[in-house]
Amino acid sequence: MKITSSFQRFYFGAVLQDIRNSVNTLRWEGLKLDIRHMSIDELHSLFKIITYFDKSLKDMDSKEVSEYIEHIRAIVADSGHTLKVDEQEWERILLQMKG
Repeated sequence: MKITSSFQRFYFGAVLQDIRNSVNTLRWEGLKLDIRHMSIDELHSLFKIITYFDKSLKDMDSKEVSEYIEHIRAIVADSGHTLKVDEQEWERILLQMKG
């Protein structure tokens, strides 16, 4: 099953926007990455690299996308930040993707 447009809106409009607005530095494999001036598209490209996902979002199935976003959430948490995205919305979208 391919991901839905609502999931893409959630990813780009909530997850990446939240990171862009509230996180200055990410820690990844001993590096400190300054992301303050990155656009949403640049953040998306960065996360594809550091999470080792080599597919386009549109080519991922729902399981792959949910794993991808969970990996992003872990990187953000390891950097000392918590995403502010609505947990209920996240759970609703995950259930929608599974069902």
